[in-house]
Amino acid sequence: MVTPDEWLARFTQKICKADKRHAPITTRHEGLSIIQEEVFELQDLVYADGQAASNAEIVNECVSIAAAAFRMARDLTA
Repeated sequence: MVTPDEWLARFTQKICKADKRHAPITTRHEGLSIIQEEVFELQDLVYADGQAASNAEIVNECVSIAAAAFRMARDLTA
């Protein structure tokens, strides 16, 4: 079982990686678009025909969605 500290480390790692690769989110529409892209990636994994995604892949996308939502909230209140 993953501890809360391990979850926070994964989450923080995703945020830091995104911060290095992308500029801050400046509009609501941009933020929503980023979150939707992550949700679509999760959806593709869940609904993939004949190719079962691993739970690790699903979890990774869930963490990406959470990180994108956090970045949007943080950047729009900066």
